Amino acid sequence: MIVILNLYSIQFSFSINKLQLLNIVLIRNVFSQEIIINAFTFNQYKDLCKILFDSGKSTSVDLEYNTTEILDYVKINLQRMNRVEKTFKMNPTLQEKLSLLNKKQLWIVLAESWCGDVAQNIPAINMIANSTTNIELKILLRDENEVIMNKYLTNGSKSIPKLISLNPITFKENWNWGPRPKPAQELVVSMKSKGEDFHIGVHKWYADDKSNTIQDEILKLISNN
Repeated sequence: MIVILNLYSIQFSFSINKLQLLNIVLIRNVFSQEIIINAFTFNQYKDLCKILFDSGKSTSVDLEYNTTEILDYVKINLQRMNRVEKTFKMNPTLQEKLSLLNKKQLWIVLAESWCGDVAQNIPAINMIANSTTNIELKILLRDENEVIMNKYLTNGSKSIPKLISLNPITFKENWNWGPRPKPAQELVVSMKSKGEDFHIGVHKWYADDKSNTIQDEILKLISNN
């Protein structure tokens, strides 16, 4: 019986390793040099959001995300991005940790102009990435990159922003983050469970937090990888 159990243990361990290998292969396969080359820098993304908004459009071609109500959100999100950029203050501990990075990282963010969480977080992500020469930030539109988005679902949903840290050569994943800082996500889940409109509550949370929690969470991810 002991031998049988040991054999099962070996077989089980081997299966896990194969699954891990398959996961790595799948993640690598969804990224390519062509995708990265055609991705946006933060400033290009901001300009695209503004140009499309001035034309009465969001970054998504889906009519659902181009209604008058959605375009009102886009207008507010443009203002939010500008505000976060102006008020962002770098966490000194995170800054020090980033200065010690000895390997290049490629950060990919899945985003869309209509998403309030993107507007609240992507300027902070950009400023964190810009604080070191070892991180390159690229932005992909969620709806134009469905294969990638489907690899990074949150409880089955295409929630954004989604930040993915990769090896820039092999595209092996270091870690991923999103779509919100943990306390904000918990607040949204709690308010949804009560049938409450979470939008005002979560954006008040962002205003009070001032991008501090996202910095703490990214610091932890960098430190553990």
